[in-house]
Amino acid sequence: MKKIISYLVVVLFLISLVPPVADAASKVTVTAKLSKSTLKYNGSAKVSYSVKKNGKIVKNPKVSFSSSNKKIVTVTKKGVVKSKNAGKAYVYVKAYGKKVKLPVTVSRKVWHVKESYIGRKVDTSFDNKYFSVGSTLFNFKNGDIVKEFGENRNTKNSIFFWKNGLVHYDGSVFDYRDLKFNSYARYKMFDFKTYSLFDVKNGIAYASHNKINGKVVDSKLNVVNIADNTERITAALSEDGSILATAFNDNNRVVLNDTKTGDVIKEFTFEEMVTHITFTKKNNKLLLVIGEENQSAYAFDTNSGKILKKFGGPYTIFGDVKISPDGTRIATLEGRGIKIYDGSYKFLYEIKLIDRHNINFSKDSKYLIVAGGGISKYYVK
Repeated sequence: MKKIISYLVVVLFLISLVPPVADAASKVTVTAKLSKSTLKYNGSAKVSYSVKKNGKIVKNPKVSFSSSNKKIVTVTKKGVVKSKNAGKAYVYVKAYGKKVKLPVTVSRKVWHVKESYIGRKVDTSFDNKYFSVGSTLFNFKNGDIVKEFGENRNTKNSIFFWKNGLVHYDGSVFDYRDLKFNSYARYKMFDFKTYSLFDVKNGIAYASHNKINGKVVDSKLNVVNIADNTERITAALSEDGSILATAFNDNNRVVLNDTKTGDVIKEFTFEEMVTHITFTKKNNKLLLVIGEENQSAYAFDTNSGKILKKFGGPYTIFGDVKISPDGTRIATLEGRGIKIYDGSYKFLYEIKLIDRHNINFSKDSKYLIVAGGGISKYYVK
């Protein structure tokens, strides 16, 4: 009897080591998808999934989520995907030894505002709370309109930000910080009917009279005339406001003036017309767009009078060139969008756009505002 009992115990033990036939034959399938496969820079998406065993849906399955690159996207335990940086990555959905790979792309776009803003100049506030396109003030965070100044929102009626927290509009000064927008008419500097405002930097403003004679006004309302009888194409102030660079349409000249005295510092000529000018962070260099048809961007040293680097293209540059305040990013408006370069003029990436006419960096150098057929904010770091 004891032998029989021992035999049965051994048999039962061996049977316990054999997995159930049903589990061994179970076929597991996992399907999953993202609510959005392309996210904005600060966007999110949700993973939806289904787990089946032998064709039957498993209720409350054990599912885990992970990201191939947490610098691009992260994913929570509940399958919520959040973008962290621009680029491409994969979200993995895993259940019962099965894994599904979902591709996700994070674009550089943060938000977009509809309506047309073609031809209107762009500037950003020093506290990164506001930006302007033409004569309209916007919320930098979400693109909402904060205030519209005047009925005619053209290129002449433009808002620029001073370092002391004031908004400059058509020659008048407004305090935007308390959102009361009181106009100080006694400080009116330019008549927007005859002056076209080119640039404002570090408390210095420059405008030209009918594109011929121009003047510089500082924060103390001192006026310096910049005389020249030739039509101006474009102009820009250095970062500290001490130098004015102006491009003229005769002999393809670029002239540097001292903004305190109006005196000519240097003058240069080029083989083709200079259509856009931007100073680098250090005042001894310019970024120029040269040429009427096959335009290109150039880094130009005003000390030596030599071109240091040609960059941009191969598509025609028809618009502006801008450099970020920290000097680490350069943006050029080109034939099919915007190209971004680093501070050494190395190409980084392209933002393909159709409607784009004016651009400017935020003061913290992280974002680019693009105006044209609407307004878009892009993360550019």
